[in-house]
Amino acid sequence: MGPLQPINIIKYTPMERKGNTALHIASLAGQSLIVTILVENGANVNVQSLNGFTPLYMAAQENHEDVVRFLLSHGANQALSTEFFFHLQRPLVVSRLIHAIHTDGGLQLNMHKNQMGAHSATGNT
Repeated sequence: MGPLQPINIIKYTPMERKGNTALHIASLAGQSLIVTILVENGANVNVQSLNGFTPLYMAAQENHEDVVRFLLSHGANQALSTEFFFHLQRPLVVSRLIHAIHTDGGLQLNMHKNQMGAHSATGNT
């Protein structure tokens, strides 16, 4: 019997019951190193959960700027559809987060079902 050959498990994109992949979960948790490893080994940056959420949306929702930047630089599409009200808000969430990345003020995103508030570090919107 020869040496064991590694299997690229990333290409199989296993999902948990909500349709989240390892990339969704790592993006949501802000685990930059895990996100990098997954993407560099073939994880689909535009994969959608059963609700239509993408890793980019999940990272933006939790203010994980480094993960958002990485996903965007690796082809993440912020225009993918998801649940109706999130579909309307997601481009705004991502654009505000990207704006925050390029300014010193920082940004806090607060997601509450159909309502979203954005507040800068100085308290201004």
